[in-house]
Amino acid sequence: MHTSAAVTSLEATYAASAPGLAQALSEFDQLQDVNAWGERLAHTLRLVLEELLINNVTHGRQPGDTGWVSVRLTQSNDRISLMIEDDGLPFDPTEKPPPDLNAPLDDRREGGLGLFLVRSLSSELSYVRERGINRTTAVFLLAARND
Repeated sequence: MHTSAAVTSLEATYAASAPGLAQALSEFDQLQDVNAWGERLAHTLRLVLEELLINNVTHGRQPGDTGWVSVRLTQSNDRISLMIEDDGLPFDPTEKPPPDLNAPLDDRREGGLGLFLVRSLSSELSYVRERGINRTTAVFLLAARND
């Protein structure tokens, strides 16, 4: 974890595993403790980080494959950017159709609610795959927050 007086950020690489996910969330929690984001924004950031990491660890690899996931969270005056990079299978979360929230529970397809939350909670969501690396970026505009 790297901190400075002007901008507090997190930039680290973890194993794409349950222990790696736990370590990333623990380091985010430490970052949250030194920041003045407010409870609502901190909860939003953690939820989006957790959803993206869980998807990576549980769905982003072939069974038995190991790999890495990198987290970069940076803050500027008007925005927070959360970038997740990984060496897993190609997956564009911006192309996943939203779940049908009006369908009866028994008729709904499994999955998709986590990505629905990620899209709903972030101001922008983008994806690119370059040279075998997935890069998903969620942006949160600070002027739009309601703490």
